[in-house]
Amino acid sequence: RKLWKPFNALGRVYVAGEGVNAQMAIPTNVMPNFIECCNSIPELGVHMENGINIDPIPLSMEEFSFAGDPESDTPSPPFRNLHVRVRR
Repeated sequence: RKLWKPFNALGRVYVAGEGVNAQMAIPTNVMPNFIECCNSIPELGVHMENGINIDPIPLSMEEFSFAGDPESDTPSPPFRNLHVRVRR
């Protein structure tokens, strides 16, 4: 989590013996550095055989801020923080 904070990463990450499942939002301007960071984490690298799936159409910051509730006139981003949960 500390390593991802500088990237302004938001979302949910679940880590278990079977692998890693994550739904995250990362600014596109830091995506190459974020992927490099993920690949440099030995514990994570063994679970990255499928790589990182990236949405083909990135959202602008304005689109992201309303993505949680497109009908609303007030910002409602889908993620407010970065949560990492480890299942033992």
